[in-house]
Amino acid sequence: MKFKNIITISIVAFAVVSTIFASVSIAQDGCTLYWWFDDSNRECSQKEFCGFYMYPGLHTFPTFEECAIALAAETTTTTTTTTTTTTTTIQGPTCDLTAADIQFGSLSPGAISESDVTSTLTTTGMIASIGISGTDWVTTSFPVSQTHFSELASQDYSAMTPLSSTTPQPINPTTTTVFFKLEIPANQAAGNYQQTITFDFTCELGVQE
Repeated sequence: MKFKNIITISIVAFAVVSTIFASVSIAQDGCTLYWWFDDSNRECSQKEFCGFYMYPGLHTFPTFEECAIALAAETTTTTTTTTTTTTTTIQGPTCDLTAADIQFGSLSPGAISESDVTSTLTTTGMIASIGISGTDWVTTSFPVSQTHFSELASQDYSAMTPLSSTTPQPINPTTTTVFFKLEIPANQAAGNYQQTITFDFTCELGVQE
């Protein structure tokens, strides 16, 4: 008899959209642009803060990277163990999966990243299934589906699978590398963008009777 335990991890993808124009964000006098999150907003966002703006639970940072690190440090994982009978011992999760953030670098509007950007999956134990999903790109949003992925290297962008924000799309649980490419919309404004890619995976839980 076996049980499955569903676990979720996320990575962040970064991209810079460049044009021949220069752009800059100018804050009002006495105001500063910060990346931030608080108890109700659990994503790193950027906005202008003015005057005495601090309140309980607010965290502000000059860069997205500092914000992302601090937010990740506050994330905790809880494990629930269920005992079925006095004669059955349910062992803890027997697998784990980790993946690294990915960087698409600097791209122009309308461009497709030429080379595969890879995320290596490091697994331990018995993984039963893996699903992949994502969010829209922010700060100025463009669709999650602009990111395509494949379990095979050197695929054309059009032959790869568009990332979805709804139902996680299955990949082979023995996969060790996922390949990504990104197309920037033709009219996308210059700026720094990020996307969260989530891997949902299930572990086989052994039962000893």
